[in-house]
Amino acid sequence: MSLYPRRIDQVQPGHYRYRRVKGGPWLPATVTVEDGMIYVVEADERLKVAIAEDSYEKLVIDSVMIGEAFNNNLVRVIWFGTPIEEAEYRKLMDTIAWAREHDPEHPILHPDQPINLRSINVSNIF
Repeated sequence: MSLYPRRIDQVQPGHYRYRRVKGGPWLPATVTVEDGMIYVVEADERLKVAIAEDSYEKLVIDSVMIGEAFNNNLVRVIWFGTPIEEAEYRKLMDTIAWAREHDPEHPILHPDQPINLRSINVSNIF
């Protein structure tokens, strides 16, 4: 990890954690740059966002100008996501898989809802 601030005009490949909504659960994402394309795979690898590298600047400008930067899946991960190590990424992915099998009400399976600490089991928080 770099000691310098991230540049929003450059895409840094790697693993990230991000939230879809304020107060929502942390979700894993992977950012890659391959053959002139930027790919973002969110959470359980179902949602894949792709854009040509040369279109990224226009996407950023348009998203900021209309006030929709956080609502753009690609920008949300690249700008607002926190870079993480492979181990943390794998743990989040394992949590998704575990929750699908054992706890369908786990917050990680409902990423578009803020976590309500009054209504979840303590074991789901940690």
